[in-house]
Amino acid sequence: MEEQDFLTIYQIATELDLSLSKTKSVLKNYAAYIPFKKMGRSVAYPLSALKLILKIHKLTLKHKNPLKIEEAFKKEEILIINEIPKKDLVKTLPLVKRIQILEKAAASDSAKVSPPVDVLKEIKEIKGQLEDLKKLKKEVERLKVLLEG
Repeated sequence: MEEQDFLTIYQIATELDLSLSKTKSVLKNYAAYIPFKKMGRSVAYPLSALKLILKIHKLTLKHKNPLKIEEAFKKEEILIINEIPKKDLVKTLPLVKRIQILEKAAASDSAKVSPPVDVLKEIKEIKGQLEDLKKLKKEVERLKVLLEG
């Protein structure tokens, strides 16, 4: 492909009449589904991806829940084309906040369907980690008292 067949994020935002921040958000969060090309430190997107980016934007407006967005992708036959490492997909959050987010997602879906087993496993795992941290904190405080006198 020629150099002119690729667009920058700003050009995509202008072309699709979206805000720059919303365009960046769609391109970052759904990079696994959108073709791109790295050019030095910048990223360029093929002109042919405009329709796909607009479709993804509309689906994110319609479905706020990430799980429902992925279901909609499957129905629309939007497939993963880029392998993005797992660490880039999962934001590292404090354990308590991760539990709250997972419990909220499980509670919102529980009226319709029971929460996925992997979500429950992750919640249990995080709660176990929290208990370990509490035990460690108590031990550190005990040792601190011993050392100070």
